[in-house]
Amino acid sequence: ERAYYALAGLGMGLSYTAISYLAQISVPLEEAGSAAVVGHFLSIVGGMLGLVLYQACLKSRLIINMDPIFKSNIFLSSFDVRTMDIAALEMSGGSLENYVPQMMHQIGEKLVESLHTTFILSVPFLGFALLMTVLYKHHRNPSS
Repeated sequence: ERAYYALAGLGMGLSYTAISYLAQISVPLEEAGSAAVVGHFLSIVGGMLGLVLYQACLKSRLIINMDPIFKSNIFLSSFDVRTMDIAALEMSGGSLENYVPQMMHQIGEKLVESLHTTFILSVPFLGFALLMTVLYKHHRNPSS
């Protein structure tokens, strides 16, 4: 698991360098600094929007996958999955294990299924970004 996080962090770190480089070579030399800042700003805004979309997708998948489990158990039926925050669901994991240990495996499977679906939905966006990167052609202004 830690190797996955290290690989993801390495990829994200290298992408920031590529964004800055592409922004700088796409404009005249005297505008390169501004272009790098704008590229970095838009990268941050895009990351924020991506995070919001991932959370919305994950929340909807969790509701669809977990609602039947929570309704089927007397203790769990007191929780409303539709209004529960994702962080609250994660933090209640330890207390849920004390009350419903027989259902923890099923809850874990549904959580993994929700995460899997969320990440699969990101593949078209990643493919589009890769395609745009590969098809990018450098056109330098003759004045630079």
